[in-house]
Amino acid sequence: MSEYKIPPVRLDSPPMEARMLSQQIDWGLREHNMPEIWQRSAGQGVLVIVLDTGVPHHLDLPKPVFTANMTNDANAEDRNGHQTHCAGIVAAQNDQQGVVGWAPEADLAHIKVLSDQGSGRSTWISAGIDFAIKQWEKRRADYTACVMSMSLGGSFDAAQENALKRAAEAGIVVVAAAGNSGYRNGRSSVDHPGASSYTLGISAYRSDGAIARFSSGGPEVDIAMPGEEILSTVPGNQYQVMSGTSMATPAAAGLLACVLASRPRDAHLHNALAMRAFLQNHTDDRGQTGKDDRFGFGVPVGEKLVRDPEYWAF
Repeated sequence: MSEYKIPPVRLDSPPMEARMLSQQIDWGLREHNMPEIWQRSAGQGVLVIVLDTGVPHHLDLPKPVFTANMTNDANAEDRNGHQTHCAGIVAAQNDQQGVVGWAPEADLAHIKVLSDQGSGRSTWISAGIDFAIKQWEKRRADYTACVMSMSLGGSFDAAQENALKRAAEAGIVVVAAAGNSGYRNGRSSVDHPGASSYTLGISAYRSDGAIARFSSGGPEVDIAMPGEEILSTVPGNQYQVMSGTSMATPAAAGLLACVLASRPRDAHLHNALAMRAFLQNHTDDRGQTGKDDRFGFGVPVGEKLVRDPEYWAF
């Protein structure tokens, strides 16, 4: 039985209260022109399920569609803060306070698969994936699509790989962190489940466009998203700046929620394998020419991915 952990996240600021912030548009959102893209799609009708350290409670987050606890912790609440930060990156509400997420109109659900200390058993994670699949199948008629966000990592686990395969077969697009182990000597350092063919492996880049030094690399990396010095929600109705592929992963989940919301007829995109093939033709190639071990196919270009509802070809 493998142990999984949240990648070692870097804290880049002390917690801040909402009264200290008017609504902030973080640098990654600005770079990707998300406020303009939200006029076409803000993730409405898409369910994003976050598997992490527990159920967030924050005034800037939407009420969860469902919650669950797969760990031995008696309380499902996020006492670590990691899941709260990830959730805000996905879908903090566009409410003129605090921060706003990549898909502010998406629905959120939360499954605790890691303990308050940020670690967990592979069996907890597999159970969380299967629970997410069952909940999605119950609610499929109410949504356009489903995305699962997993900012955690460990070694390969066969049972977990089978659960991820079932998620793909159920029509869930799974994104997972590449990890924060850096990259040396051309040897892959990508964690599972980010290394699985049934997930999109997400690396992190910084505001100057370079890949973050901490970001793991290898052929399993599919795309890169903003992951350094990211402001988001933390427990106590506060906000904090953090860095890690943990932050890049929910950014990918939010962006893909906007993409899927704008393409309700493109059901063929509803798994990581199909989405991978789609994304490689809609990215800004960075790093080495072509697919590389740090950026993958590159950085997704929202304007190419999100359809304009006024120009549907029926």
